[in-house]
Amino acid sequence: VITSGVEFNMSLVLTDSQLNPLVFDNVSKAILIFESNSCANETQIDSNKSFSVFTENAQVVATKGFFNFERVKIITSPNCTLIYKVTIALMNDVYFGSFENSLENSNNSKSSIETKVKLHVRPCVRGEILLSDGTCYFCKKGRNIFIPL
Repeated sequence: VITSGVEFNMSLVLTDSQLNPLVFDNVSKAILIFESNSCANETQIDSNKSFSVFTENAQVVATKGFFNFERVKIITSPNCTLIYKVTIALMNDVYFGSFENSLENSNNSKSSIETKVKLHVRPCVRGEILLSDGTCYFCKKGRNIFIPL
């Protein structure tokens, strides 16, 4: 569960069939691509702006088998579930023994792996208001927000 408009970090790890991290990989690349969304109240903001990803780098290189997407920011209507596709380009022949079984049962080639990541954007909570850009703004203690109609 994430908050619209708030940066977060996300890490993915490559594992073998026994779920051991493949810590020798420092060359493979992963890319994060938006695929679809399902929002409870799509009319709250313009549907053309209902999903946006801002990140330092949507393509990252493995560090000891981990892919670290840093400073990801998603702005969308609260209470949305977003699906992202992560494609990992394998740059090392050592993988092919580790992934042989899982790749045989998929449509992926031996040079890449695809997986889906589901992120849920929480609704605004008590003390927050929904702004026109889709973010929830927390009212500071002792303050009120006046929004003319």
